[in-house]
Amino acid sequence: MATPDIGSLTQIVIEGEAAWARSVALLAQNKPDEALQALSIADNQVSVLRQETKVNHSQIRWLEARIERQRARLMLRLGHQAEAVGALDKAVVLLEGTDNSGAIGSVLAETKLERAGVIARAGGPIRPQLANFEDAIDSFVSSDAQGSILPPAAEQYLDLLVADAKLNPGGASPEQFFRTLQAVG
Repeated sequence: MATPDIGSLTQIVIEGEAAWARSVALLAQNKPDEALQALSIADNQVSVLRQETKVNHSQIRWLEARIERQRARLMLRLGHQAEAVGALDKAVVLLEGTDNSGAIGSVLAETKLERAGVIARAGGPIRPQLANFEDAIDSFVSSDAQGSILPPAAEQYLDLLVADAKLNPGGASPEQFFRTLQAVG
């Protein structure tokens, strides 16, 4: 069997990205079953890349992480919260295994924030929820990832901090609230 050339490998990456994008579009159209099928195609393309010896696997982690984030959104839509957290955990591990400067650092921070939001929506004790969000905000600070739009999960975190400040007026929540606004705002 012939080893694929760089052009063929590039085409596989493009097909994987296209399948991921199709999955995103189908989920936005409220077609989760079709979105899952498209994501399966993206998974297959990444699997081919992982088996290829010419490919530096650290260079496709961004695509794998993007696919896992989409898998998490699909799992949430289907009501599978634990699987969604698992997919986000995998995305975090993939991104942490790369150079976290620039855009990758920003995506890592966003992924951690998304993960914290998924966990917080499930409810439970406030301290573990706050710890997940604090880890995400630390990633934002270390990546210098600042945007003009407050991510929805950050709003969730700010609400938790306000609730915690009411319960523990002398606690660290007011300081974390300010730090979060600086980090993501």
